[in-house]
Amino acid sequence: MLDDAAREYLTAIKLNPTYTDAYINLGAVYINQGRFDDAAEVLKKAIAIKADDIEAHYNLGGIYETQGLLDNAIEEYKIISRQRPKFAEEHNNIGVELFRKGRLKEAERKYRVAIGLKPDMDQAHYNLGLALKKMGRLDEALKEFKETIRLKPDLERAYYNLGLIYKEKGLSKKAIESFQAALSLKSDYHDARKELEVLK
Repeated sequence: MLDDAAREYLTAIKLNPTYTDAYINLGAVYINQGRFDDAAEVLKKAIAIKADDIEAHYNLGGIYETQGLLDNAIEEYKIISRQRPKFAEEHNNIGVELFRKGRLKEAERKYRVAIGLKPDMDQAHYNLGLALKKMGRLDEALKEFKETIRLKPDLERAYYNLGLIYKEKGLSKKAIESFQAALSLKSDYHDARKELEVLK
């Protein structure tokens, strides 16, 4: 079935070599077949014909993401974000859904793409911190929570999560300071108070 579709699109391209939709559709067929390099090649041809084609850039970005080439993916997505200013938020939101489903590595990729598109997006840094923490990558998570606090100093949850990591690393003094900071921002933060009582 897929091969028939591929043949159709190849014929369309032969008849009209500047028909971008045929390249994009052929790319989609190749993606479904797992032929990512072939798909990337035809999508690049579509982009050469129509430089601002959102679908071609989106699909090519998706291939790069699948291959773990996040920098390349971000470059493709940046082109889209010029036309769709909320594109970074879309990636962050997809990351949240993947995180909820326990697909942490995929969520991490989406958060990193969001940050690549919009480096000062505190929510994406925070969400990335949560995903990294859940995967046990504490030092990386620590870095993301610190960056969240730098961007949004009044986000009490970031201090709380910072405290949890310090506690896990046996750094009680820093953990206490973090939980106190969370409580100074939100006095009825029961989880932070509970952690503080355990440590004191």
